[in-house]
Amino acid sequence: AGFAHQQTLQIHTNGTVYNSDLAHMLTHYRSVNFAVSIDGVGAKNDYLRHPSEFGHVIDVLSKYREDFASHAHVNFYIRYTATPLSVWDLDKYCDYFDHLGIPYRLNNYAVDEPHNNIQYMPADIKQKVFDHLHRLQHFDMENLLKFMQGTPADHLQHQMAFWKQTGRAHV
Repeated sequence: AGFAHQQTLQIHTNGTVYNSDLAHMLTHYRSVNFAVSIDGVGAKNDYLRHPSEFGHVIDVLSKYREDFASHAHVNFYIRYTATPLSVWDLDKYCDYFDHLGIPYRLNNYAVDEPHNNIQYMPADIKQKVFDHLHRLQHFDMENLLKFMQGTPADHLQHQMAFWKQTGRAHV
């Protein structure tokens, strides 16, 4: 319709499907944020994002990265979502994508259910995670740790949600 050149487009994908025509289609937009959601490295991502396969997702994102290399208007990055199941291994995640030279963001937090929300983790576990991660050099890290250390108003009511969800609660 002739409006694409005025539009900013945001695309988030799990990286399981590659479309070779996508880069050409996106040339018409003023700017594009293209994010591939990956929440762990290797088997960790396979578990958290079942049934995706990490190797396949890396292949797909590598193809997109190559396709968008000549598109200055496309902001290509990896998007991480912090959950109690993923946050401990964040150092491995950062090392992996730093090594590949692929930009990533750490500014997405699962808040849909208390068992997915890092704010509901027990205080001693939050402290261990903080001690483990606070030295990581990433512009989103301070905000992620600050969010994690927050205490929702209904924390007492839901603090055992993760353990109940995983069947490990002694309640």
